[in-house]
Amino acid sequence: VQSEAGVQQWGQLQEGYNSANERVEIPYVRVLKEDGSVVKAGEDAVQDLSAPIEREAPVYTDYRQKHITVPGLRPGEVLEYDMVTVIHTPLAAGQFWADYEFDKSNISLDETVDVDVPASRSLKLKCKPGFDAKITEQDGRRIYHWSGSHLEREDETAKAKDKKKKKQRPDDDRPDIQLTTFESWEQVGRWYASLEKDRRMPSPEVRTKAQELTKGMNDDLEKTQALYDFVAKNFRYVSLSLGVGRYQPHAAADVLHDQYGDCKDKHTLLASLLEAEGLHASSVLINSTRKLDPDVPSPSQFDHVITLLPLVKGTEKQEVWMDT
Repeated sequence: VQSEAGVQQWGQLQEGYNSANERVEIPYVRVLKEDGSVVKAGEDAVQDLSAPIEREAPVYTDYRQKHITVPGLRPGEVLEYDMVTVIHTPLAAGQFWADYEFDKSNISLDETVDVDVPASRSLKLKCKPGFDAKITEQDGRRIYHWSGSHLEREDETAKAKDKKKKKQRPDDDRPDIQLTTFESWEQVGRWYASLEKDRRMPSPEVRTKAQELTKGMNDDLEKTQALYDFVAKNFRYVSLSLGVGRYQPHAAADVLHDQYGDCKDKHTLLASLLEAEGLHASSVLINSTRKLDPDVPSPSQFDHVITLLPLVKGTEKQEVWMDT
């Protein structure tokens, strides 16, 4: 750490995790002082806190953060820390996926990434040009190894200008390394459908609400408009990206009761209300900031859920797209 600004930036470390299926272990946080001595962070330096978003929406209690206060850090001293995130319950049994972006906002002399899998395990892997892995096999394992360095701090203003010049959703916003064990997009779709299937079944409360909101209406589009307005306008939106916190939505009846939810919860309630009226909506997973990469069927590509409803009026077919 070379300056007071560095001390400010690195004086407290934060690591987020989903407590429902992960835990964070911290083997060490230590400062190597200029006189050669070592100051270690004790257990009392670590706090386990709910993430800021949960304090306004306590239903999202599984997303938490470890805050570690670094002891005695001064300019000219070296900070070393080791953090391990252990996934103890899989999000999709038998599958895993990951994205990795090399650190481009700090000066980094040497950054290495290793992915170690059984040699028999098929893996879809895609890297940006210039980020090819060195692959070795031994003792029944296949190891993918990357190394890189970043020796100049990027000029944020130039970067922002450059981004404006390019298309709004550039391909180069994709991560440096993407990997997944899902074989196809259909497989990802089936997995997500299994997570939400029972959550969107209309409960008696949802059916009653749907009848109340569409009373006296015969036109499907009019009913859809009424149900959409109810969910979009009356339920507080918790801005939590899909996959942060959890992939599985809350049950529609719970969302109706709590009166708030993130994108997948609000979509699930709308889909459930529509279902109660005999209208079958689909969940559409999207990325709101960049183009999807069709070569990598991975849940990590999505950050948002919207609703698609196919309607038929006489011989005319139409699609209604909604973002609650």
